[in-house]
Amino acid sequence: MLLYKPYYLLLLLLPISLQAQPTEKLTPFARFETTLFSEPVLLSSISNAWKDGNYRGGQQQFADLWIEAGVKKGNWGLSTLYRQRQQYDFNKETAGFYNILENTHNLTTGKNYAIELQTQRFTAKGLRGSYYFQPTNNLSLQVGASLFKTSNLMSGGMMGLITPLSSNDYNYQVDVDYLYNEDVLLDRPNVNAPKGQGYSLDLQLKWQATKRIGLSLDAKDILSAIYWDDVPRTKAVLTSNIKTVGSDGFVKIQPNLSGKEDYLNSFKQDIGHSGHAQLHYSLNHSKQTLLADAKFFGNTIYAGFGGKTKIGNSSIAASYYPQLKTLSLKYQGKKMAVMLGVDNIKLSQANTIWLGVEIN
Repeated sequence: MLLYKPYYLLLLLLPISLQAQPTEKLTPFARFETTLFSEPVLLSSISNAWKDGNYRGGQQQFADLWIEAGVKKGNWGLSTLYRQRQQYDFNKETAGFYNILENTHNLTTGKNYAIELQTQRFTAKGLRGSYYFQPTNNLSLQVGASLFKTSNLMSGGMMGLITPLSSNDYNYQVDVDYLYNEDVLLDRPNVNAPKGQGYSLDLQLKWQATKRIGLSLDAKDILSAIYWDDVPRTKAVLTSNIKTVGSDGFVKIQPNLSGKEDYLNSFKQDIGHSGHAQLHYSLNHSKQTLLADAKFFGNTIYAGFGGKTKIGNSSIAASYYPQLKTLSLKYQGKKMAVMLGVDNIKLSQANTIWLGVEIN
């Protein structure tokens, strides 16, 4: 499957552009960024089905990974890119019921659980081209375009109602409509995993509006999509007709499926936006700067505030995000930048972690 987009020409022209600047040296660069966020339970408990996860309620889990390495020559850059993303959005009742089930707490009779869950997932490998330019003396821009092949698809969700019958027994009816490379819900046999192709545009901006006021922006997936072929799909109603009792005394339910398991000829998956914006205000006759931050991921904007101080040719910045209860620290040197954000010094007790390293 071929994707026809005008800005794909950027990637085609990059090798020519790099050769056309013989006086410029090739400069290697690398970029690593990851964001991990779990609102209802500790990150460390996710792989253990939320067991002993200090459940606190919540409606989202999000994980994102960006690894890039390449070369720059003049205003142009060319790099290899590896990406992963997983996002789960659910209502509070879905999170509450799952926590009760996995931690074998007692159900409350007379309380129904309205189940809502949406998920997105992909893995991508490809190339990214970039171009840096300065339209004015106080404004600099870097535009990036990525082409990649994709795998590890999951997209869709479920909606329904769960009715407790006793402290350890329940009935449910749930509508399911999701696409996947592997059926983790119903273990559909002999699934042919789909392959996809995608594109993405990103933007980095630095604007010095006045002598004291400036703005920086790093925005990913401004325009983006993934196109999949021959996609496994389950669209069905699940009911709790087959039950057994486990060793923990809880009823174990084998879902009864009424619907269809088939393949879609094609599917377009949208990639959600993510990024970071920072407004900075330099104090008069000082090396200190006040910061106002906005971090965006998982369809939510998180505001923060902090400060920055210069130390020679380097700087150290700190910002606090009240919604996430997360402190973010960043060291910016001439050739390297390192950023770390956590909501708990003990990483095993963290709900939020982000880490970034950039080498130029």
